Amino acid sequence: ISANLNAVLNYLEKLSKSDSGDIQTLTSMYRFLENSFRGNEDIIRIAFLNKSLIFIPESKHQYYSSKDVIWEDCSYIFRESRGYLESLYPSLKNFFVEKLGISIRPEPEDYVRALKDLTVKAKLSVDDFRECGITKQKANYIKLLSERLLIEPDFFDSLEKLDSESTKE
Repeated sequence: ISANLNAVLNYLEKLSKSDSGDIQTLTSMYRFLENSFRGNEDIIRIAFLNKSLIFIPESKHQYYSSKDVIWEDCSYIFRESRGYLESLYPSLKNFFVEKLGISIRPEPEDYVRALKDLTVKAKLSVDDFRECGITKQKANYIKLLSERLLIEPDFFDSLEKLDSESTKE
């Protein structure tokens, strides 16, 4: 690991702990990391996965880890439980999506996590999911799952158990 790479990662961590920063400075730092990626892939990916190093101003959290952000804005579904990058860092799509592995759109696990969080708080409409590019059939399925979770909160635990048993076979 080069001294410059280490210094940038340490400075990012310092900024995240102080909840300070600005888009211009962070864009420059992310661009440096993108240019330093070759040969340092694991170091950079692990840092962003394990630490909240992605700056999203005016959000619930100022900094997010790579597992808590999505490229496209789906805030009408996930609200402030996720960070959204496209509008803040359009020139860094390659870094965030290709290099760090951040999803362009929500993955099924994101919906499961959101459903678990939201079933207690509110009911979702099919249109909420449709606005995020989900087909009508999948949106109806997700809505049915969320309603099932209202009745049976441990429902997904039983599905996860079935899934893990089926992958053993």
